[in-house]
Amino acid sequence: MRKNFLGTRTLAVGGVAVLALTLSACGGPSESDVRDALKKDIGKVMKGVPQAKQDKMTDCLTDVMMEDADQDDLQKYVDGEIKIDDVKAEDGKDTDDSSKKCAKEAM
Repeated sequence: MRKNFLGTRTLAVGGVAVLALTLSACGGPSESDVRDALKKDIGKVMKGVPQAKQDKMTDCLTDVMMEDADQDDLQKYVDGEIKIDDVKAEDGKDTDDSSKKCAKEAM
């Protein structure tokens, strides 16, 4: 079963080249457009967290989603077909440790 990113707050820092190439090759949004959309929605989930910690956590979770999110789900999210809460991790990716790392780094 694929895990929901924001429901479990799971994510890990990583490269985004493959995702950016995949999206741009299809005439999709740029990497910065994807990042901006993710940061905006993740920031909404982090409301109530002190701003400095919110910024660190939002950046970390965005990086993890860019690397570990299921490519099809992320494209559907960017296209407005699904909400950020519906973006799942790629099969086989365990993102629990990554989300804990994001939370720990923000503290």
